[in-house]
Amino acid sequence: MSRTNRKDFPKIAYFEVEHNDCWTHLTEKSNLKIRLLYQKFDIQNPLFNSIIVGKSNYRAELKEFIKNIKYHKSVNNIDELNYNNDNNLFLMDLSLIREGSISKMIHKNNGIILTHEIVDGIEKWIVLTSNYLQLKDEIESNKTSNLLRFNIIYSEDVLYNILQDLTDIEILALKMALDEGFFDYPHKVSIEDLASQLNLSKATFVKHLRNSNKKILMKNYFDLLSLSNSSMYNGRNSR
Repeated sequence: MSRTNRKDFPKIAYFEVEHNDCWTHLTEKSNLKIRLLYQKFDIQNPLFNSIIVGKSNYRAELKEFIKNIKYHKSVNNIDELNYNNDNNLFLMDLSLIREGSISKMIHKNNGIILTHEIVDGIEKWIVLTSNYLQLKDEIESNKTSNLLRFNIIYSEDVLYNILQDLTDIEILALKMALDEGFFDYPHKVSIEDLASQLNLSKATFVKHLRNSNKKILMKNYFDLLSLSNSSMYNGRNSR
């Protein structure tokens, strides 16, 4: 199998949003920096989980955020919380309400989250998607969303770097799932249909699709670890 042509890759969208009905608004006018590690999302479920890491130069500010977030209307529960007093750092597993969330718009519009950061009340997303125009329109039409910036990252090298660890069949499975609307709500195609197009069993296709998602998520995770020496985590940012 020949390597997938770069011009066939889905697009990478970078956008910034103010979302007033979301818990992320609690970071406004603060030193707090938050980044998504992993998200467990099922478009059929009214709740979803986001595992986030946060840090502030000010311990009192961090504790105030943790106290307030549990009562925010977009939050269902804090399922797990680990706090590091020495580094003013927390790791939190949030159970969130799906309806009205930016995450729902992303998943509904065929998107895979590559990175998500929250700084001073602004949500900064990088998303792999083939439906970026629909995603942009939905965010703009949402009454509680203020879309500040939306750009397509055209550099082939950026996307190629993200996908270079994937095998040909993993890229093909991911591309087919995106193009055929498997990540849409509701699904426009079934796993069985996708698998049959490649003459694969359902289990084999699912394995390749899960591997592609896992590799992208793990790359994002290790990129996050590298930030431990960056301005986000070394105290260079102060008010």
